[in-house]
Amino acid sequence: MILPDFISRLTPDQRKLWETPPVAVVEKQVVVSPDMPSTDVFFVVKGEFEVSTYSERGKIVFYRVIGPGDLFGELAAIDGGLRSATVTSLGEGLLIRIGGADFKNLVETSPDVAMWLVRRHTALIRTLTERLYQQIAYDVATRILAELIRLAEVAGVTDNRAHILRFPPHHVLATRLGTTREAVTRELNYLGPKEQDAAPGNDADNEKPKKGDKKENLNLIEQTGRELIVYDFAALRRLLRERTTIP
Repeated sequence: MILPDFISRLTPDQRKLWETPPVAVVEKQVVVSPDMPSTDVFFVVKGEFEVSTYSERGKIVFYRVIGPGDLFGELAAIDGGLRSATVTSLGEGLLIRIGGADFKNLVETSPDVAMWLVRRHTALIRTLTERLYQQIAYDVATRILAELIRLAEVAGVTDNRAHILRFPPHHVLATRLGTTREAVTRELNYLGPKEQDAAPGNDADNEKPKKGDKKENLNLIEQTGRELIVYDFAALRRLLRERTTIP
């Protein structure tokens, strides 16, 4: 987790900044946004938070989800500018809030903390660069498959299986990947149980087959409500390579 790793680099006096009661947040609470003038930095103790922004026409642009041990708000603290995105809680959570001036002072006076922040931002840039590449280079079905693989890796793969406890609703996944709920449902059904064994997902429709749809389901995953089980993670990776490798 990032939080213990970060705190371990601080002096005893600097650690006193973190000796404050966590701030409780509720589901769908907006913690920061470009319309909220503040430079506070937040460390996530509990809960998940969506980082996104909105176009001029109100279309949501998804960046990522952050969880326990991560932080947000550091950009405004460092440069004093407006918030670059909106951070919204996906459920109840707990945050440690640090004043922007205090955080900036830590970065400016501690080379170890500054290097930690550089490494963190380097990893984040790599992740966002990969997502941008997938958005441009992959078709819809392949983007859905790549995101499923990513979620499985986050959940943890053991003996070629993964158990995702809080799989995003199909309409949420569609927003994140720039597609439609129907496309997400179709691809997950294709990766899921055979037709006779299939059970509807969290918001799946019992859609009639359309011309050109894949008919033979692969039986690699199974979703019940918000839980999704990956039965053969290696097969998902092979399928991704097949779709993204030039013959």
